[in-house]
Amino acid sequence: MGKMMVPSGRMVWMRPWVSRWQVSWSRCLIRLWTPHKGMALVWSVGPAVDHRVDGETVDDRFRGMGPRPESSVQIWGRGSVSGHEGEPVAAVALNVTAIGHDRPGHVTVYPCDEPTTSTVNFGPGQVVANGIFVATNIHGRVCIATVGDPDVVIDVVGVDPTLARSGDVTWLDTISPVRLFDSRPGESTVDGDQVGSGITTAAGVTRIDIVGRGQVPASARAVVVNVTAVSAQGPGHTTVFGCDDDQPLASTSNVALGGTVANTAIANVSDDGQICVFTHMRSHLVVDVLAVLATPTD
Repeated sequence: MGKMMVPSGRMVWMRPWVSRWQVSWSRCLIRLWTPHKGMALVWSVGPAVDHRVDGETVDDRFRGMGPRPESSVQIWGRGSVSGHEGEPVAAVALNVTAIGHDRPGHVTVYPCDEPTTSTVNFGPGQVVANGIFVATNIHGRVCIATVGDPDVVIDVVGVDPTLARSGDVTWLDTISPVRLFDSRPGESTVDGDQVGSGITTAAGVTRIDIVGRGQVPASARAVVVNVTAVSAQGPGHTTVFGCDDDQPLASTSNVALGGTVANTAIANVSDDGQICVFTHMRSHLVVDVLAVLATPTD
């Protein structure tokens, strides 16, 4: 197992499957998520990389370079993301969005060794997002490669190995995936609750009950969820966040008119055991829980 620190000063022990994921890029905008409200894995957004000529970043670095098939970006030591040279992190959680233009392609984000897989695949004019885990190298960087000359947006859901404290440990446990919310009539959830409520309102927030359903314990601090916008009634996006936190500016998924798009997200569990999903457009919504970040009870 690798260990992953969260900005609240808690350590998360990651299972091996999160320790080496990969991605790639060209014209790139990366945003840092800075610690927010002292809770695990929730960040406010500030740009870290923008390769567009008029791009802006949190510290005026990594901007305006134009399209590049290969590059790297510094994650540690910028904005509120700390870290030290030579102290690699097992993984960072990223949301990677490819913004396609005239031709299809893919993006790969990887730990600056040899890229072997794509992170996001897109067609001409498509906007596609994916949630991943990827290791940083010993210098606190990730590398990006692209095919198809896309714009790329990366939101860093933060890690910091210097913030761990003994006796304050949070575990990431995978569970049997179960459906907790389905707005479509005639469908089902794990316990029959929160089903059939109908299409969400535009620019609305839906609260999803998390704790005590499926295998989610009362000790859950955050959850990994798969959120699907189904049959969207207009172009737009979804944003998953903790209900006790400010809604971030970043999107979790982007969807076209009539589209059905899923993506994975990590969100804090609120004091009343919920997470929130913002839908920019009217759409049906489906939420499945995949894993839990919880405080050990023994």
